[in-house]
Parts: sequence; C-alpha cells; structure tokens
Amino acid sequence: MKKIYLFLIMLCMGAAFTACSSDEDTTPSYADSNKFEPAADDNSELANYQRDFYKNTGTYLLFDDRGVLDVTYNMFSTSTSSYTYTYDYIEDFSSQKKAAEKVKESILKRLGVNSPFSIMIVDKIHAWTYNDGVLEAKPKKDPTYYLGSQCYVFSLEQGKAFSDPSFFDNLIAQIVLTKVNAKGDVFLKDFFGLIEDYDKYQYYDKEELDFPVGYDDDLARSLGFLRDGSKWYFRMKEYDVSDYITAVFTYTDVEFKEEFSAYPICIARYAKMKELIESLGVNVDGE
Repeated sequence: MKKIYLFLIMLCMGAAFTACSSDEDTTPSYADSNKFEPAADDNSELANYQRDFYKNTGTYLLFDDRGVLDVTYNMFSTSTSSYTYTYDYIEDFSSQKKAAEKVKESILKRLGVNSPFSIMIVDKIHAWTYNDGVLEAKPKKDPTYYLGSQCYVFSLEQGKAFSDPSFFDNLIAQIVLTKVNAKGDVFLKDFFGLIEDYDKYQYYDKEELDFPVGYDDDLARSLGFLRDGSKWYFRMKEYDVSDYITAVFTYTDVEFKEEFSAYPICIARYAKMKELIESLGVNVDGE
C-alpha cells in the first residue's frame, strides 16, 4: 500500500512539473551572448576584420568597451581596482586596422600561448581615482596599457606608438615583466646566481661593501648590473630584473654582445634572462 501511495505522489509531482515546463518562456534571453565579438548581423568592414583577427590569433579584438566590458575585472582576485578608466577611441577603420596589425606582429606573435583572451586598442587611456567621493584625474602620467584578466588595453598615446621605434618593444617588455614577477624569485634563481653573493648588493650600501661612493655604471656592469642604482646603492632587485627584460626585447643578441663586450657577466645574465622568458612560451624574436 505504501508503495502505491508513493507512486501516486511521484506521478502527481511529475504532472505538475510538466505543466509548469510547458508554460515556460523558451525565448532565448541572450544573457550568455558573447560581448567580445561583433553582432551576428553586423557585416561591416570592421566586424569582418575582427572575425578574421580572432580566427588568426585566438584573441578577440575591440576598439571600445561596448558599454559592458569591465577591463579591471579579475576573475582570480576578490580585490577591485582603485582606478576607473576612460578612453579616447580610434574612430576610422584604416587607423584601427593599422593599429591592430602592429599589435598582432609586435605583441601577440611574441606572446604566443600567453596571448590574452581579448585586446582593446584605443588612442588614449585616462585614469581616474576617487578622492573623498569625488572622481579626480590620476596625478601621475596616464597609463599606456592595462592588463586585465579578460582584456589587455593598449593605448597608442595619440600616435606616439608609430613615431617611437621602441614603443612596442617597451610595451611587451612590461607585459612579460608582469608575468615573470608573478613566477617569483625561485623562477629567477639562476639569473640572480650569476652574480656571486647577489643578496649582499641588496642589503648593504657601497661604503659597507668597500666600494667608492658615487654613481658608476662601469663598476655596476663589471659586477653584472646593466646600470648603477644610485650614489650609495647598487641596482635594486626589481629594477635589475626590469632592466634585463627590457634589454631582451630592445637589443638583438649581436647588438647586446657588442655593446657589453667588456662585461661577461652581463652577457651571461642577458642570455639567461632570454632563456627564462622563452621557457614561458614567449617568442622573443617574434619569428
């Protein structure tokens, strides 16, 4: 008897569920539509180029934030950015295409497997912060890039990107620096180890190390630093790493060896840093 009663209850519940389901609105909500790609019915020159760009690179291409994109969103962190960003957009297609091709060759091709989910290229990034509830311009220089987990934003600095030959080399160096720093000191152990007793140059001043006080690049390079830190101290670790990453992207191997031929430790550290960067899947030479 209990089994019959239980069966009737389940039968009624099933009928009720079926009735509710038949009344549901099955019209797609588009809540999960991809905001990073052009609308399906957009057949403009730009939209078609964006589709081809994604097919060739695996990275979505944007020229505006579409009113819904939060570039500061970080899916791996509960913290929020203290800055708000606004942009001057690139309006004409020929300039958009020129910028995208340059970023593809100079940045994405070298990043390889490290390429971001999407990129947004703008003419200018403006950073703002809240001061007692009032939005104010960030006091320092506006950024040339922002690296979010969903999107990397690149600024052309109102045309400077095309007039400065080192612009994109410096840009990718900063991107790779972020990735290297995220790996921590253990990743850089062999790089630091090429300077004997490296830590003493971090903790003691020149006088304590029996070196003359004063700014001396030649002395610094003889020890393995690309430049001196100050009159009193040698280059700090964070700047030492940044110097070499920048060198890897702004010198060819031949150029570096020629300029630093008198400093064998510098040449060894340059080669080690390049090796470490390439171990991350970055194609330094972009070939």
